[in-house]
Amino acid sequence: MSRSSLPLSLRSQRSQAAHLTWQARSNNSFKSKLRGSTQFRRYLPMSHPIATELPLRGSRISIRALELEDVEALYEVECDTEVKRYLGGVLAKPRDSWIASMSKSCPSATTLAVCLASTGELLGRAAFSPTLPFRDEVALEIVLGRAAWGKGYGREAAGVLLSRATTIRAAAIEATVHPDNTASLSLLASFGFQFVKVCDAADWQHGHHMYRLAVGT
Repeated sequence: MSRSSLPLSLRSQRSQAAHLTWQARSNNSFKSKLRGSTQFRRYLPMSHPIATELPLRGSRISIRALELEDVEALYEVECDTEVKRYLGGVLAKPRDSWIASMSKSCPSATTLAVCLASTGELLGRAAFSPTLPFRDEVALEIVLGRAAWGKGYGREAAGVLLSRATTIRAAAIEATVHPDNTASLSLLASFGFQFVKVCDAADWQHGHHMYRLAVGT
């Protein structure tokens, strides 16, 4: 992830974004605690398996729970047209409304803050997104602001997250990337991801390509 992060939906080489979508199969004991989407979402914020591992540290970046003080800076990232080029576009919700909504879920282990270790500066986010209906899978995104592109932070964050795959009982990790995103495709190949399919119209990533990495390979 030279320009972004591994488990994210990295931007194309042109936009250099970092946003690779991962889906990791979760353990049955975690699944058994969830009954319906409402309870599922209540359970996740700080009870996700990765929460016990936080903060995660690399040589230059750290990954921790998203806190109230991160929300305003994250809003700026989410409103950048280049960052959101392959992520459905920039936020449509008004600033104050979005910040208020996000603040209610803090601290959160499902939306993680990716920070510069030396200063604590927010670089972007990593997010676990439960697939519904529940399919024993957890999607993980990493989205980095443009100021963090081209510095290897994405690759480092990806490596840190991948190293915890066994902690969350993941059997496989799936990444979804835009077919024009040559930088992301190269990154996935370097980690050993294999092409699975072209996402169909039922997926919001319509036209994107799905790749999978079996944990332990």
